Amino acid sequence: DEYWGRFKTIAVFGIVYLAGVSIMSYSVYPGRENKDLFLMACFGLLALGSGGIKANVVTLGGDQFDDKNPVHVQQKEAFFNYFYWAINIGAGVSYGYLAQMATNGSGDISPEYGFFWSFTICSIALGMALVVFLGASSRYIMYPASGGTMGIFFQVFKDSLRTSWEPWGIALGLVLMITGFVLSVSGAFVQDDATNKNLAIAGCANAGAGVLLTGAMCVDTSWVGAGKGYERVSEELDEKSPDILSSNENGSIDGSNGENTSKSNLEAAGSHERQVENSHDIANAKELWRVMPPVLCATSFWVAYGQMSGNFYAQSCQMDLRVGSSQLNAAVLNVGDCIAIV
Repeated sequence: DEYWGRFKTIAVFGIVYLAGVSIMSYSVYPGRENKDLFLMACFGLLALGSGGIKANVVTLGGDQFDDKNPVHVQQKEAFFNYFYWAINIGAGVSYGYLAQMATNGSGDISPEYGFFWSFTICSIALGMALVVFLGASSRYIMYPASGGTMGIFFQVFKDSLRTSWEPWGIALGLVLMITGFVLSVSGAFVQDDATNKNLAIAGCANAGAGVLLTGAMCVDTSWVGAGKGYERVSEELDEKSPDILSSNENGSIDGSNGENTSKSNLEAAGSHERQVENSHDIANAKELWRVMPPVLCATSFWVAYGQMSGNFYAQSCQMDLRVGSSQLNAAVLNVGDCIAIV
């Protein structure tokens, strides 16, 4: 979205998302099941498309409102309420009906074709959503792409590595988090229970240590940009900057002296603008690192929250979910979460 803008990013990844769901539907059709194609679509296209959409769709919605306008503020609150209502109603339908149809069939749809029709219905719904989204493009407020913001951010971080020790602590924390992720995922492919448990514990310990170390290094962000000469904020530079585009003290604009003065003034102007730009980069980088502790804590929370669905499935293995002549799908239990949120 830094280079494409939010609208184009949502449109492109929405198509990727639709392709993933459609391929999943195709790969489970009775008689031509293809596990490899299904996994590629699910963990490749579906994950990529979902990530590209979810990271931008809420922000694009927020862009449509002016926070300085009281009417827009109320409309913005209403938008987010409707947005989350729509998400959880859709999730409720998926968990409560489509998941059940996938395993048990529904009406004239036999259980054999359950998964095919479940994914097909999802494909149709997603396709309709894309048509509506693209069809209303002329009504959206679209801000231009911001450019290589992350590139600037990482450049500031790289420069700070040369002058401070805190960035090295962050780098170590990131390595620990990545190591923890790799260890945890690796455990899913190990059959031995003891080894699986040890990998899970090691992964959790590494990730936890990485989160704590990275968060601790971001409490004080004075190290960002230290030693680069850009510590002054742009306001200070503006206050101290002379009228460098004016003529020299004698008012001469002609002759070699005036030409040299004008040239030096232009060079000084360019240097000043670069300093102001660099000071803005430093200030933005500081703000980003400053919010890392709460962001990391929130991430840890969502990791734990994500286990809820897994626990629902684990509980269902010990429960009698028979209703009449059929048995409820374990995913139906997630409807409770959707109802609670709504």
